Amino acid sequence: MGLQANSQARNFALVILSIGLLATVFYGFHRQDRMCLIDPGNRDDPRDVRIVPNETPSLNIGKGKALSQEEIDGLFKETTAQDDPVLIRYIAQSRIDLPSYQPYDLDGPSHRDFSRGQSGLAEKLLPDVERGFFVECGALDGEGRSNSLYFERERHWEGLLIEADPLNYKDVVRRKRKAYASNSCLSPFPYPSKVDCFTLYSFMLALNRTVIDFFSLDVEGSELPILKTIPFDKLTIKALTVEFVHGQGDPKADIVDYLKQFNYVHKGTVTRGDWTA
Repeated sequence: MGLQANSQARNFALVILSIGLLATVFYGFHRQDRMCLIDPGNRDDPRDVRIVPNETPSLNIGKGKALSQEEIDGLFKETTAQDDPVLIRYIAQSRIDLPSYQPYDLDGPSHRDFSRGQSGLAEKLLPDVERGFFVECGALDGEGRSNSLYFERERHWEGLLIEADPLNYKDVVRRKRKAYASNSCLSPFPYPSKVDCFTLYSFMLALNRTVIDFFSLDVEGSELPILKTIPFDKLTIKALTVEFVHGQGDPKADIVDYLKQFNYVHKGTVTRGDWTA
């Protein structure tokens, strides 16, 4: 049930994070030089035991006739609805990779929390959620500063990783994450834009889900437009972290004010002196 459909207003949690002006540099270049694989001997880590998803939703990948190029091209227009069945079919068939069934291939397999504070705050807000579902948009290389890897390995959550940079995405695939993944981006418009940008709601429909336990959004300035595409009456997000330093004006206040109407509460801000929150 969506937030607006709930007869009793619920207070959900919003955590605003600050990465800093140097985030542009880190996000543009970081991790591309880290290509060393972990020693196979480190794979004795018991957290690698769960190498298959706990539950596979009825994702329609491979089902139905493949779309023609003309049909695909026709999706990228302002009149395409977020729940357009042809669009959802295209995303499920062509824009989402399945979770890995192989052991993790991490640079730091002994680490528990790869984030810079966000995972810890989210866990405090969701202390009893086991086998939940996350979405991390701005997944980078799938390990360094990951806000979702802790929940995947330690709490056995499933999720969706979205990373637009093809070089970073190669690293995401190499990590062998136990989450769905997409080399694409979230659209800042309520319709698919460019060739590989889709709304969060469209992605979730392709995964046959309407509940996200934790949403991490870090897209270098398009956070508020992306949030405005979400139909909160149809999609429930229990907790989210949102970067705010790259927007115009006072993006933090704008984000907090916008989400208040959906009964979200600002619970805190994560900052670090080394610009890596």
